[in-house]
Amino acid sequence: MIGKMKMLKKNDVLNTTFEKYTVNCSIGEGGNGVVYKVTDSSGNVFAAKVICKNDLSAEKLKRFKDEVNFCQKYDHPNIVKIIDNGFIMKGDKEYLFYVMPLYDGSLKKLLSPTIEISQAVDFFLSICEGLKFAHDKGCIHRDIKPENILVNLKDKQVVVADFGVAHFSDDDKRTEIYTKETTRLANFNYHAPEQSVVGYVQRPTTDIYSLGLMLNAMITGVVPAGEDYKKIRDVDSDYSFLDSIVKKMISQNQDNRYQSIDEVLLDYEVRKKAAENELKIKSLREPLLLGEIHDSLTDNPISITGIQVKDGRLVVKLSNCINREWVNYCLNAAISFTSYPVNFKHFNFYGDEAHYGGSINGVSDDLIKKLIEDLKDAIKAANIMYAKKLLQQVQKEQAEKERRRQEEIKRLEQENSLNNFLKDLI
Repeated sequence: MIGKMKMLKKNDVLNTTFEKYTVNCSIGEGGNGVVYKVTDSSGNVFAAKVICKNDLSAEKLKRFKDEVNFCQKYDHPNIVKIIDNGFIMKGDKEYLFYVMPLYDGSLKKLLSPTIEISQAVDFFLSICEGLKFAHDKGCIHRDIKPENILVNLKDKQVVVADFGVAHFSDDDKRTEIYTKETTRLANFNYHAPEQSVVGYVQRPTTDIYSLGLMLNAMITGVVPAGEDYKKIRDVDSDYSFLDSIVKKMISQNQDNRYQSIDEVLLDYEVRKKAAENELKIKSLREPLLLGEIHDSLTDNPISITGIQVKDGRLVVKLSNCINREWVNYCLNAAISFTSYPVNFKHFNFYGDEAHYGGSINGVSDDLIKKLIEDLKDAIKAANIMYAKKLLQQVQKEQAEKERRRQEEIKRLEQENSLNNFLKDLI
């Protein structure tokens, strides 16, 4: 059947009321039609789906009319838009066609065998939006599979296409003849179990089932079959929350699935938020390491590196520039043990030097020696007290971080609990 349908050749012209489209080449085929790349009179490139009217049953012809009607009547960024339509005679054959935007390819073509997870999720959400719109209009697609999802790679636009076997609302039916109870749909890998049952009731749950299979396949490369199939958590544990969504979408019993795309999207948002919160909680529960102490006076503790006399005054060279806080510790330490506290107070500190305020002319060597020994002891004590003060400050900051961390864990856990509770109320 399909082979016979390759009826158009390069440069054949498809005429409509206000436009003509020149055939460039065949770019795909499926179902009852062949898709061609075409160019309009202004040089714009489109795709045209062509079917042979002579080979169509009355049922398939009427379905083609309804597909054209639906996709022309409604406009949604995630539903393929039919721009124009018409027919062409070739010999004793009449061919019907419709014109739509040209996409880079179907999702099946882009799967190799999978795509990046974040991109797969974006595609999934876009398809959900398209199906939600269709379902709200009373249309059940009934043939959701990668071949019927078209993608533009540049802008990541995703549209649901090929409504050839869709079930439409009475308002959008152009005819009265629809799928017979014995009609077998061609969607074998992605069809819902009820589609094999004669006279099943058309419900959004059918499309939801197929989309659940496709979500798992996009990420894992495996179309679920039974309970033992490759899970999304096996690919990336950060997206393991999607496994619960897939499981509910592909329940064998329609009543146990999500009953609408709104329910799918709502549960997705709740579970995504919960997963994000759990990752934050996991990170927050990691042992909190004590913050490192970085200070020039603790990284390089003060010591005496030189002693000299300038203009009759004693000048002590220090290993580092000091600050007022360290000086206070040094002076207080010296007062507590020096033999000459009054004399010691005569030391003044400037940058990396300590100047003795009085003249040392006539001062005995023993007194100078004792003065320097007391200064060394005071410096050691100041180094210890200064480092202890910094450690206490870090510990205080650490305790505050821990308090805030526990509060955040509690908040995130309460948020997850509340979101689940609120979801169940809808």
